[in-house]
Amino acid sequence: MSVLVGVGVIGAGLWYAFYPHVDSRPTIAQPGLPAPSVNLPALDGGARDLAQERGKVVLLNFWATWCIPCRTEMPELQGLADDLQGEPFVLFTIDLQEDASTITPFRQELGLRLPVLLDQDGDVTRTYGVRALPATFLEHRTSDEATPPVDE
Repeated sequence: MSVLVGVGVIGAGLWYAFYPHVDSRPTIAQPGLPAPSVNLPALDGGARDLAQERGKVVLLNFWATWCIPCRTEMPELQGLADDLQGEPFVLFTIDLQEDASTITPFRQELGLRLPVLLDQDGDVTRTYGVRALPATFLEHRTSDEATPPVDE
């Protein structure tokens, strides 16, 4: 019996030593760390990349047309975007796995003009750790030019 236990312990040790380990740190958005990358197709064509928004405050709102709280908050987000027009601010709405034929009537009904990014496979939503909709993230994207010099 002790031989079997010894072989088991040696086998477990070898497995641990040689088996490639996956980094156990979370890969989701975390306060104080740079935001995960976002590069998604836009409903109105083209694509938008969060990395292009350096020097701006960026608000990301994850939503879907079937989400009742999303329906309630979308007009408020449109108002916020309208109020901050001309400021270093951008608001991206990220729709979870819906297509244009579903999203367009929703936008028209609520009078929305916000840019809609399409997370067609849900990868960005998962990367941000979103478990319920709506979910909102705010980040200040600093630019190298905007970094003040360090006094010595």
